[in-house]
Amino acid sequence: MGDKKVFSVIGTGVLVTPDNGKSAFLVTAKHVFDEPSQGWHPTELRVRFSSQENKSFSEELGSTLQLTDPKGANLWSALPDGSDIAAIPAPSDFKGLMTDAIGYQDFAESDDVYDGATVFVFGYPGDVSPLIGQNGLVRAITRSGTIAWTDPTGPLDNALLLDSNILPGNSGGPAFKVPTGLTKYGSFSVGGRVAFLGIVTADLSEYYVVTADGRVVQLQFPDLPKPSIAQVGVVGIGGLGRVEPASKVKKLVDSLLSKN
Repeated sequence: MGDKKVFSVIGTGVLVTPDNGKSAFLVTAKHVFDEPSQGWHPTELRVRFSSQENKSFSEELGSTLQLTDPKGANLWSALPDGSDIAAIPAPSDFKGLMTDAIGYQDFAESDDVYDGATVFVFGYPGDVSPLIGQNGLVRAITRSGTIAWTDPTGPLDNALLLDSNILPGNSGGPAFKVPTGLTKYGSFSVGGRVAFLGIVTADLSEYYVVTADGRVVQLQFPDLPKPSIAQVGVVGIGGLGRVEPASKVKKLVDSLLSKN
């Protein structure tokens, strides 16, 4: 598979149906399908659905999703603007799973996207087995949060930030606006529709100097004349994560629909 014959990566994706189940597309973060910086260019992935969550990955790896054709050409597509989202037509054996698909009627509208809106994020940030004592059981983890920031030049059309403990493995997962909470106009609302906001594409990581007992930790390397200051990568500072908006997902799916 690409530069590496064996690789392991956990990501998340959603099925989107633009025509009430007549067709469907699997949408995820583009780096789940291809990540040149990490040297992986897989020819296929294994996809698990919620109906398979009662089995460990040692029992059920999931359905095979071909990412390239026999000549090596990509079967998936991405937007020309460089957004970190990609989509691929759902294979025929995915068709019976349309109850899991998100329809265009579920996509966020202008009143759904604003700073302070309550959200739920679904995704697979890793193996939860150590936490629950069931070896190899992988299920989506759900967390709540808020929209932390939207682009004032176009909240519906540009990337937004969530404060919801985004972690590696959430990549490609959906974020939903939930109806109960602060409204766009500052009042409190209960009830309404759930709206698909977009696809999680990144956690916001930073490097920080390591301190212990108030002192900076230093490391001495044999090939360096002086001790170097140790740094640690901290994932998801404040829980912030980047989301590509539903409008871009629609643009991508529409472009694929026109080709099929």
